[in-house]
Amino acid sequence: KSSFDNLINLTGIKATVNGDLESLAKLNPLLEAELPETGPWIAKIQATTDDLLVGSLDVDVLLDGEGLETKVGAQVADMKNPQNFEVTFTTEAPNMDGIGLLIGKKLLEIGSLNIAGKVIGKPRGYLLESTSIEFGDTSIHAEASYLTPADEDSGKTQINGKMAIKDFDVTHFLKPLETVSIEHTGEVVAENAGKEAKSKPQKTGKKLFSDEPFSLGALHLYNANVQLTAENVTLSKGFSVNGEVSTTLVDGLLTIDPLNLVGINRGTGTGKIVLDARQPEAMLDVFLDFKEFAVPGLGGKLAIDANIEGNGESLASLLGSLDGYFATTLNDVVMDKSFLSQFGAGILSQVNPVAAEQTTLECAVVSLDIKDGLVDFNKKVAAQTTEVTWLGGGEINLKTEEIDMGATPKARKALSSLTNVGLASLIHVGGTLAEPAVGIDVKDIAHKYASYSAFVFTGGLSFLAEKAIDYGTANRNMCEVILKDLEKNEGKK
Repeated sequence: KSSFDNLINLTGIKATVNGDLESLAKLNPLLEAELPETGPWIAKIQATTDDLLVGSLDVDVLLDGEGLETKVGAQVADMKNPQNFEVTFTTEAPNMDGIGLLIGKKLLEIGSLNIAGKVIGKPRGYLLESTSIEFGDTSIHAEASYLTPADEDSGKTQINGKMAIKDFDVTHFLKPLETVSIEHTGEVVAENAGKEAKSKPQKTGKKLFSDEPFSLGALHLYNANVQLTAENVTLSKGFSVNGEVSTTLVDGLLTIDPLNLVGINRGTGTGKIVLDARQPEAMLDVFLDFKEFAVPGLGGKLAIDANIEGNGESLASLLGSLDGYFATTLNDVVMDKSFLSQFGAGILSQVNPVAAEQTTLECAVVSLDIKDGLVDFNKKVAAQTTEVTWLGGGEINLKTEEIDMGATPKARKALSSLTNVGLASLIHVGGTLAEPAVGIDVKDIAHKYASYSAFVFTGGLSFLAEKAIDYGTANRNMCEVILKDLEKNEGKK
């Protein structure tokens, strides 16, 4: 239906369209598309204007079907300047079935869905105002703006945004992770400890880090300021946080600061990340300080302390230039033997000193010193379970991607729990990051590092050899001993 106050001058226009549709599939011949068999649908469209050429225009749309009701209202104040407009929209659905039917996928049942918001058009950009998405117990509120400069020489496109997320469970939208066995390229033979692994993989020279130049041009096209706040956001089972993250981009300088997280159960974390792309060689600076966090799926207490920087024109050159340190500790984690078997059944069948169905990882310590791409953790790795203390170390060359590291066990109770491994056996990981080779290779390690002689025969690193000679000592908190030694060494630097 339509009416005109003046058809010649196109003034006083009012038009209404009402439609009933048995199914969206009825539109297939018209749209030359394969729409699903859904319906019935009701559509109502109404447009009014006092003057189509120079006046205002109001448009209202209603679409209702499959339990999904969508309303859109648009206003153009002056038809001579149609870039100035306002659009409000709402969508309501009692469940996700109707939306799933429209897109041809079975969606997760998350309760009722409500979406509402407003878009404002300006001569040089757009504003997103008072926009909210609510489903189940979750609410998301957002505001954003996209403004282009008056001319190409007067500045850059500016993007601003704020988002607040409350009671959101990310795990509902992720597929369960499949159990993956990490294959090793060398054959582990515990009974031949002291000899090299029988099989040596054929090297292909494959690299893990790309030497292709970074594509950071987009960082120079925009300036941005985006802020995110989170309240009770679940990132993994048993791991929920409150948080605040602010990201700014100015003339190619990307800064994430602050990065603050607080665990719902426990744990605090702060960080700052800077990526400077203002020069051909991108510069990266990462600072992290996380304490007392529970490990997703495992529990325990996790701490991370890192301060790393580097620069380069590609990922390979950037990582090959890194300087800094990274340290992490993990305490009080109860693990099933089946969980441990994920990490290479071939290795653990020979060297896993876990006889019971469960073991407690009482503590684990890893400390990395990084200098010009060389990651040194010699004598700075330990893990202590219910039955054994593992001690190890080595180095990784990020320039060449070569690995050279090892670990050895020290029994904490009777040898019967270690029937598959000799105490003098050292597990060695060599090769490269792309093609690691895992095996038992005591002779080579002892030859390369004279200090490893005590390491091999006592089951402890040389700087801890005297502290780890007998079972009584092994039953001490070796992680605490190592941390004290590391603190002592740090104090000497």
